[in-house]
Order: sequence, then structure tokens, then C-alpha cells
Amino acid sequence: MEESKSPFIFGYVLSLFSPRFYDQVARLWKGAAIGYAALLVLVYWVCFMVVTSPRLAEIKPMIEAGMPAGFPSLTYENGALSSSREEPFRFEEGGEKLLLIDTGNQVSDEERQGFEIVLTDTEMIVPSEATSTSLQDLADAGLLTTGTMTPTDWVAYLDETLTWLYWLAMPFLFVFHFIFILVGALVLSLMALLINAILKKDLEYPALYRLSIVAATPAYLFSLVAMVLSLTMAVSVFNLVGLLIHAAYTIFAVSSVRSRQPPPVQMGPLGLP
Repeated sequence: MEESKSPFIFGYVLSLFSPRFYDQVARLWKGAAIGYAALLVLVYWVCFMVVTSPRLAEIKPMIEAGMPAGFPSLTYENGALSSSREEPFRFEEGGEKLLLIDTGNQVSDEERQGFEIVLTDTEMIVPSEATSTSLQDLADAGLLTTGTMTPTDWVAYLDETLTWLYWLAMPFLFVFHFIFILVGALVLSLMALLINAILKKDLEYPALYRLSIVAATPAYLFSLVAMVLSLTMAVSVFNLVGLLIHAAYTIFAVSSVRSRQPPPVQMGPLGLP
């Protein structure tokens, strides 16, 4: 009787310990590992969104806490910017001069040189790069609108923008991660070729590549557990642990495939094949 493949969903558990599962992957999946990888990455990012999306509510309080005291209301009208403060506003943090709002053009060019960004009544200047952009050009590009923005408005705007960027990034991260798992399996399949030769499994390369893809599952489960438990470690250490898990399970996967014995020769009544 023909052996059936284990459903994908079982593979996310069986890949942790089952030699029989990896044997099925090598012999029966025939390209199905690509769909398995796509579902694995999808599950990962859905879990990521479930864990992290509630934290979006923390963005607005963080922006409010980071809003510098005395930040002025800014009004853009008739191609010019004006401030609710008569004197220039300077925003510095940790010894870094980040922003200077000088809509009255009271600050000298020499003092402006220390700031990352300078806003005048008509220009946005980046002194370190000796570049300037007309505010009218920003308005034409849709980056600046006529009206007044209070500090409260800026908080709401930044909160909305960061939330929007979070959701916009998800599809791109999914595609990038999917390509990453396929490329990573391609690299580890070269190691699988060596293990295949040492163990004399006589597996063809497509089977070894499928095994390398599915062997990434425990590493992804490790990442999920670390994310849910909010485990903290250096990125380099985290990536190294994931790579070692993937490599170890690739070796386990290849060694799990059963050697194929030739079928017994049927002997005739005279002892001849």
C-alpha cells in the first residue's frame, strides 16, 4: 500500500523529533517543501503580529514623552513657515544638536552648522551636507500642508505614520523572510550533500534541498518561543543559535532517511532467477 504524506501542520511538530517524517519528506514530498516553507513563514509573521500589534498602543505615549518641552506650533501658509515662538527653538539631546527652528532668520550661519536640520521660514537646511530644500517643494510633494500643527497634532501624526508603516512592512517582511529561508536551505543543502556522501544515502539533490528547507522548522520554532517569552540576547548570538539549530537538524534529517535495499530476486523452481 502506498504511503501517504503527513499533513503540513503535523510537520511543525514532527520535524522536532521524527526520523520517519524526514524520510517521508525525502521520498514523497516532491516539491511540496516550497509550500511548507511559505506556510511556516506565514505562521511566524502572524504570531509576530499577534505578539507585537498590542504594543502599537505604546507608540503615542513614547512620542509624547519624547516631545521636547516648549516645542512650538508651526503654521505653513502662502509658501512660508511661521512659529508660535518669537525666538528660535533649539532641540538638543545627549550633546547632539538635532533641530533648529528659526523662522525669524535670527541665527547666524555659523551657529546653524552644528544642527542636523534647520527650518527657516522658507527652507529646510541640512548644514552638514550643505543642502537645502524649499518648503514650497515639500508642499508640492505632499510632505507639507497648509495650516497649523500643534505639538499635539505632531504626536498624533507621528503615531499614525509609525502605525501605518508597521502594517505596510508586514507583506515585505514576509516576502523577504520567505526568500531568506529558501536561500538558507540552499546553503545548508551543500552540507547535506557531504552528509549524504558520508552516510551513503544515495539521495538526489532535490531531496536534500527539501530536507534542508524542512529542517529550518525547529530554528523558527526557537525564534517564536524567544519572541513570545520576550527573551533578550544579542542579535549575533540569536542568529548563531538559529543557524546551529538549522544545521544540526539538517544532519538529523539526512541521517533519518532509510537506505533503500534492492528488492529480493524471485527464484524459479530450478533455483534460477
